[in-house]
Amino acid sequence: MTEVLTSKCGFYLANARGVAAVAVAEHCLSMMFSFARQFALHTRQQERHQWKRASHYSLLTGSTVVIVGLGVIGRALAQRCDALGMRVVAVRRGSEAAPFVAESYALDELHTALRNARHVVVTIAPLPRSEPLFGSAEFNAMPSESYFYNMSRGSLVDQDALEAALRDGRLAGAGLDVFAQEPLPETSGLWDLENVLVSPHAGGRFDGEVDGLIDLFLHNVQQYRSTGPMANLVIDNHDRPSLTESSL
Repeated sequence: MTEVLTSKCGFYLANARGVAAVAVAEHCLSMMFSFARQFALHTRQQERHQWKRASHYSLLTGSTVVIVGLGVIGRALAQRCDALGMRVVAVRRGSEAAPFVAESYALDELHTALRNARHVVVTIAPLPRSEPLFGSAEFNAMPSESYFYNMSRGSLVDQDALEAALRDGRLAGAGLDVFAQEPLPETSGLWDLENVLVSPHAGGRFDGEVDGLIDLFLHNVQQYRSTGPMANLVIDNHDRPSLTESSL
């Protein structure tokens, strides 16, 4: 199918990259706040009408967050974490300077970046590799008081290794919006772990999502007509036929 599309003169294919970036960043931050301020615990206590403080509370301010992948979502999250007073460390493919980032590492330096992390967030696009990016070795490289969040794809994480690390206390908790199999099977052990927050791949959903998609589409139609640069192109076959009102 791809070969057929790429051979068509004047064919353009764009994706919706960026439309949901702020939503995903805020979704991740809500999970961070939930762990730091013990909202998951207090929600369970509320169901039991139980008034009891947690043994400890923490601050996001002053903590280190490692963001693995600095695309549109990663940058949106970095900006918000920096505004909260967090120290932002990036693990990324590129080497150019990035705003809101205190320190950057290449992908092959991942373990070094993880050593002092309190929060680790995966926002990187799927990689051209068969094995997951995060497995037992990566979880062992993280401090035992750290939290792990996956906002990208379930294939990037060895889910069994993650569950084992959470049960063994090698990680303090995990906020997960994506999984190796979706919906997450009812038999998965992740459902019942009290140090896990599960959401149903809802990080990118928000009230203005459809409007954002329409705005992006209309922008590209206008750019197509004026032969200007189009956003988020995946396939660009250059030769644009004329586009008239009657053909829209």
